[in-house]
Amino acid sequence: MTNIITVTQNIALRYFRKGDEVLVHEYYSDRDCALYLARKPYKTIAKTMEVLSKYSHPNSLSQHAMSIWLISQRQSEQVIGCITCEQTNSEVVLHIGIRKNFQGRGIASQALKVAAAYWLTLRGIDKVVSYTDIEHLAALRAYIKAGFVVVGTKESYYIAPQLTPNRRTVNWLEYTSDT
Repeated sequence: MTNIITVTQNIALRYFRKGDEVLVHEYYSDRDCALYLARKPYKTIAKTMEVLSKYSHPNSLSQHAMSIWLISQRQSEQVIGCITCEQTNSEVVLHIGIRKNFQGRGIASQALKVAAAYWLTLRGIDKVVSYTDIEHLAALRAYIKAGFVVVGTKESYYIAPQLTPNRRTVNWLEYTSDT
């Protein structure tokens, strides 16, 4: 494996490499997976490649204040999801997505815990947070299992175009390494 960020016994968090785009596009183009996202599903692999080329490499965070980390199975190296990381000063916001046929296996919580712990080891990072739609209960459970706690809600925070044109409320979560 190349461009590895961190690994566990079962998964690796890494950057994009040529050949990943088909499996990443499977997630990015899935209407159900995009239900609670602030974007519509991508229609072409070309769009997926454009996003990965811009945001999934070692310099993407410094260039764009955002980075996409791919979640892959450690042994097969098959991409099973992604984590989007956005940094503002000493805070990092994490968002996760898992391919449909890998959901419900604890992968999201494992990847979130590893990613949050990794960020907190870096100099200058004081807080790891996330925001989940108040109706997205599966995501909320994964974040809580990973060690995030709900610290409040944010009203009218974002628009999920697959659900409604109206602004939606989110749970505001913070990672605590105490769990």
